[in-house]
Amino acid sequence: MTKTEEIKALKEKIKLLEGDIKAVENRKEEMTPERELAIALHGALCHCNHTDGCGWYWVEGNIDMWEHSSRRSYVDAAQKILNDGISLGTALRMITHIKDL
Repeated sequence: MTKTEEIKALKEKIKLLEGDIKAVENRKEEMTPERELAIALHGALCHCNHTDGCGWYWVEGNIDMWEHSSRRSYVDAAQKILNDGISLGTALRMITHIKDL
């Protein structure tokens, strides 16, 4: 590989990594207590095959990933838990205890 080709490949890799950084920053800004709890609930309760049986990681396109049906049910459950007066910290600790069974 020539130096020019190496530089071009590195520039392409940098561009991809910059896109990854932006995606992580956007996800951080979007995080709400409901979404954080939904992630924990999914991690504790979903027993589907995550290759092709669960849509959690397969949300694509221009739709809001949190409105997709594979995530919406977990967000709805999280909202109910929080609306019942259970704090996010307490809910997360409860999930940890349940997962430890």
